[in-house]
Amino acid sequence: MSEFPFELDDFQKEACEIIDRGESVVVCAPTGAGKTVIAEHAINRALEQGCRIFYTTPLKALSNQKFYDFCEKYGSDKVGVLTGDTSINRNAQIVIMTTEVFRNMLYGTNFGAVADNLKDVRYFIRYYKNIEFSMFSYIYH
Repeated sequence: MSEFPFELDDFQKEACEIIDRGESVVVCAPTGAGKTVIAEHAINRALEQGCRIFYTTPLKALSNQKFYDFCEKYGSDKVGVLTGDTSINRNAQIVIMTTEVFRNMLYGTNFGAVADNLKDVRYFIRYYKNIEFSMFSYIYH
């Protein structure tokens, strides 16, 4: 992939190819293994396609760090952040948020853990239809 100035590992190449096909991918790798490269590839695809992307993190501090990193890389007009106490450029193409904010957004649309009826699902899909990618930096069980 010529978008990066280094050779990708096999798992990164495979994940990026899956994203390019428009399919979903789950990547589980140790800290420092290069998962962010895959996220950046997805962000690049979203920007090219004019879509929005949600990037979630478990901590406000990490959301803020990613916000500043991505502002530097993609431009502050394209990046927003939503945490419990911060809301900057919430309608940006790239929105970094805590997982808690994302969960609250789902509950706030009456979508919740399980939609009560088809109307709730349609509302969520219509409101967030431009969201092409959602990335979860950490998932705990």
